[in-house]
Amino acid sequence: MAPAQGRHTLIRVNVEIVAEQPTDWPHFAGSTLRGAFGRALREAACVTRQPQCEGCPVRKHCAYGVVFDPLPPAQTLHPSFRNGLPLYVVQPPDIGAARLDTGMRQYFSIVFFPGSPQHLRLLEHVLSRTVQYHLDRPRRFKLVGVMREEIEIPPVIESVMHPAGDDLPSVMALRWRTPFRVQQGGKPIADPRLLDATIFFRALRRRQLQWCQITGQLPTDPSPLIDAAAQCHLDTRNLHWHDMQRRNTMKNEKVPLGGLLGAMYLHGPQWAIRSLQPLLELTEHIHVGKETVMGLGQFSANQPQHG
Repeated sequence: MAPAQGRHTLIRVNVEIVAEQPTDWPHFAGSTLRGAFGRALREAACVTRQPQCEGCPVRKHCAYGVVFDPLPPAQTLHPSFRNGLPLYVVQPPDIGAARLDTGMRQYFSIVFFPGSPQHLRLLEHVLSRTVQYHLDRPRRFKLVGVMREEIEIPPVIESVMHPAGDDLPSVMALRWRTPFRVQQGGKPIADPRLLDATIFFRALRRRQLQWCQITGQLPTDPSPLIDAAAQCHLDTRNLHWHDMQRRNTMKNEKVPLGGLLGAMYLHGPQWAIRSLQPLLELTEHIHVGKETVMGLGQFSANQPQHG
């Protein structure tokens, strides 16, 4: 992929559905929505009807092969990118199981990354079949409406400005809509006290590298941002472990999806918080941590408060 510096655009498709009959809505719908979308997309896009994409001659051009199950990059920016990077994330409704009576509505979004717009017309068409035939059982839900919005993402500037007199304390609140699943030593961090600003920055940085891999941007030296993160600390007292799991139907086993949920506060000097802000704004849209594709790691960040 050729280098492409500058701004890029995300396309967020907001979906409204209605229950056609009484039905149970899952506690965490991200994995359900992802699976339904994948089945509907493969059904609509696959022309070879092969049982799997491995070795398919049109995988680089097929909407399913490009967006949902892409080939690994030829040159990876990180060893963990060897399985390919999907060009979307699901943004499910708020966590919590619910009973939907006939006529009750539910909302979710899918955010499509650069590289997917060429297939956008098909992707939006597929959402109707996703809802009607692949979400739970056929004809449990009907698509009511789809609204598209474009989100411009500027490049993350990795140079840090530290003007004199800019050491006043600042704090930024981050609230997790879905669990933040981050690992240390191969295991998820379940105790919020073990999460610090350095670990959080590493997760942000890894997600940024994925964004660079997808868009063709060239990542620059992260040292200045590492120094900025080192000047900050996290208040994680309002975080808690939220245990979840999904079922892998192919292997008939449960897969853990637990992570940290709640609010946390990033404290540091104004210059350091401001330096990290573009990175936070990027990951606010594309999520951070493990299993982002099905909706984990979605957060909102307030503007920093000074004084």
